[in-house]
Amino acid sequence: MNNWLNRVVAVLSLAIIVCVGSVCALERQEVESPDPDGEVAVEGADGEVRAGNYSLKLAGVDTSAWPSVRLDFSVVNRANEPIDSLRATDVVAAHDGIPVATELVLKRGGPANVFLVLDGSLSMKNRGPSISKLGAARGALITFIEQMGPKDRAGFAVFADELTVLVPVTSDKTALIDAVATFMPEPATAQNTRLYRAVELAVEEARKGGVRNVVLMSDGWEDTAESRELIKDPPRWAEYKAQREQVVADVSRRAGVRVFTIALGDRNGKGLAFVDYEALESISKGTDGGTCNYVDLPELERKAQGDVDAYRRLFLQSLASVFSSIGQSVRYDYSLTLLLGDAAVRDDREHLINLDFAVGAERLPAVVTYTWKGSGADDVPAVTSRRALPGILISTPAAAATRPRLAAIFLVLRVVLSVMAAVPAVGRRLLVRSGEAEARKVIVSVAPRSPLVGSECPNERAGLGGGFLIKPGDVVVVCSACGSPHHIGCWHMNRDTCWNRACEHETRIPAELARTYELEEAMS
Repeated sequence: MNNWLNRVVAVLSLAIIVCVGSVCALERQEVESPDPDGEVAVEGADGEVRAGNYSLKLAGVDTSAWPSVRLDFSVVNRANEPIDSLRATDVVAAHDGIPVATELVLKRGGPANVFLVLDGSLSMKNRGPSISKLGAARGALITFIEQMGPKDRAGFAVFADELTVLVPVTSDKTALIDAVATFMPEPATAQNTRLYRAVELAVEEARKGGVRNVVLMSDGWEDTAESRELIKDPPRWAEYKAQREQVVADVSRRAGVRVFTIALGDRNGKGLAFVDYEALESISKGTDGGTCNYVDLPELERKAQGDVDAYRRLFLQSLASVFSSIGQSVRYDYSLTLLLGDAAVRDDREHLINLDFAVGAERLPAVVTYTWKGSGADDVPAVTSRRALPGILISTPAAAATRPRLAAIFLVLRVVLSVMAAVPAVGRRLLVRSGEAEARKVIVSVAPRSPLVGSECPNERAGLGGGFLIKPGDVVVVCSACGSPHHIGCWHMNRDTCWNRACEHETRIPAELARTYELEEAMS
C-alpha cells in the first residue's frame, strides 16, 4: 500500500516538473525563437474547426491591405447546409492577447468562382449499367454551369497525362457547356493519369483566373510508370503519396485556393473500377476547407437491383446532390476583416491572432499566426497557411510579462507540491478505512441457524468425522467472488486469498480487525 502511494506521488511530481519545464520552454520559445519560415498556421485539422453540429472552414488569409487582415470562411451544419445567421457580435478576435475590432460580411448568394477539372482518362468511358461515368459527369457539370448566375465565373479543364485547359475562367456559359458536351478522351494522351500534377496545375490556373475554388472529378488514381513500380512496395508508395499530397496542400494554401474532389467508382474495387478515395480525400483535406465527395457506384447498382433506368437516375441524382453541396460551399461564405491598427507592430516575433466564433450554443475557436519576412518599410507579412491539429488557444505574452507569469506559476506549483507531501499519510488512513469497510462485508460470525453451519472450509474439508465443518460461533470469511466460506485463520494462512483454485480472489483483512473477530470467537 505504501509503495503504491509513493509511486502515485512520484508520478504526479514528475508530471508537474515536466509541465513546469514545458511552460518554461514555451516561454523561451515565444520570446527568443520566432518561427523563421513566416507561415500562417490555421489551428484546426485540415483547416476546419468542428464543434457539436457545426463546422467552420477557413478558406484563406489575405494581408494585402495590411494592417487589416481578411479571413474568408464558411460555416455549415452536420448536413452540410450553410449557416447564414452569423453576426459581427458572434465573433471575438484578439491580436497577441489584445482585442481588435472586426468587420463581418456575409457574401450570401455572391458569385460562384470555380475551376472545373474532369478526369480525361480512358477509364471514364467505361460503361456501367446503361451509362458511362463520363456521361454522368457531363450531365452534372452542364447542370451546374446552367445554374450559374450572370456574375458567376468558371473555367474547365481535363487531365490524364497532362492538364489541358479547354476554357479559361469566364462568365460565358455557352462556351463552357460546349466544351463539356464535346470533350472525348484521346487514347494517345490518356495512357497515364497524373492526378497530383493535375491538381497542382489546376490550382495555379485558378489563381491566375482569380478563382479560389477547384472542383476535380476522377474515377481513378495516380497511374504512371513510376507509380506502378512504387505500388509494388507499399511503404514507399505510401511515402510517395504523402509527399505529393503535402506538395498539393502547400501549393493550394499559398494560392488561397480550396480543392473539392469527387470520387467516382469503388474505393475497394480492382482495376478500372478502383477509385483512390483516400488520395482524393487527403488532397481536399489538406487545402484549408475543401471536401471530398464519394459516389459509390457498387452501392448504386445494389440499390437499382438490376433496373438500368433506376441506376441511371440514382447516378445522376448523386452527382447533382454533390454539385449542389459544393455550390453552397463556394457561394455562402463570410469575410472577416480584422482591423489591427497600432497593434500591427513590425518585429521578429511570432504573432498570434485568436478567433472565437459563437454559432448557436457552440463555440468554434481558431488561431492564425504570422511573422515578417520582408525588410522593406512597405512590406506586408508574406503568409501561407499550414495544417495543424486543434489546440488550446494561448495568446503570445509580451516579453515583459513572461517572468512575473513564470513566478506566479512557480509559486502555485510550490503550494501544490506542499499539499502533495501530506498525501501519503492521508492516503494511508483513507485506504485503511476503505479496507476495513470492505473486510467487514465478508467477515461473518456464524449464528446457530445460519445456512453456513455444516459448510466445508475449502482448506480443511470434512475430515475427522466432520470436526472441521463450520459450526455456530465460528468466524468465517465468505469469498465475495465465489461465495465459499473459510475459517478466518485459513483465509489468513492463504495470504487473504480464496482457497478455491478456480477463484483465488483476494480480500485483505486488516490485522486489528481480524484480532477483534477472533477474540469474539474465543469468547463465544
